[in-house]
Order: sequence, then C-alpha cells, then structure tokens
Amino acid sequence: MERYASEPVAYRRGTAAIEIMATRASKAADEQQTGSESTVQGIRVDWLVRANQIKRTEGDIVPIDGDTLTDLAGVEYRVTKNPVDGKLARWMPQRVALRIHTIIVKGE
Repeated sequence: MERYASEPVAYRRGTAAIEIMATRASKAADEQQTGSESTVQGIRVDWLVRANQIKRTEGDIVPIDGDTLTDLAGVEYRVTKNPVDGKLARWMPQRVALRIHTIIVKGE
C-alpha cells in the first residue's frame, strides 16, 4: 500500500490558477474490455482536498469538467467524471475533504 502526503498543486480553470494542498487518494488504470483483451485508456487519480482549501475568501472551489490540477513534477490531471457514479467529486464524511476525480492528460 502506498502512502501519500499532501503536496502543493496548481488548480486551474481556463487561465485562472490557485495553489492548493492536495493528497493523492488513489491511482488506477482506466481499462476498456474488448472481448478477451483489455486496453488501458488512461490513468485515473483521485485527489483529497481538505475543506479549508476549498472554502476560500474568493469563493468555494466547485470542480467542473475540464478543470486541471498540475503537480510539482509538471504532470497534468483533468477533472473528469468517475465512471462508477458519474460525479466529478464527492464530499468525504462530515465534509472534511473533497475527493476530486481526475485522469492524467500530460506527463508521467
């Protein structure tokens, strides 16, 4: 089991960007089954962002399709719907953190 610590990431919407602290919560291949073969379509990464990073003076961050996160290594992740429930993000119990669903679009 891998453990991750929070790290600074750039959260972007269009040309606007802010720096937030986020923790990688999970990483998995997005696979497509075709008969007996499986093809990797991309790598999905879920991020946990604490509520105090979401509730900002300039307004709450509400993820929308197409927003991106970029880590310090320059890897870019696009906010995308979870294939199971169709949601871009979901609050963790007691709304202590928001789980944001992404897919790697550049790097790694």
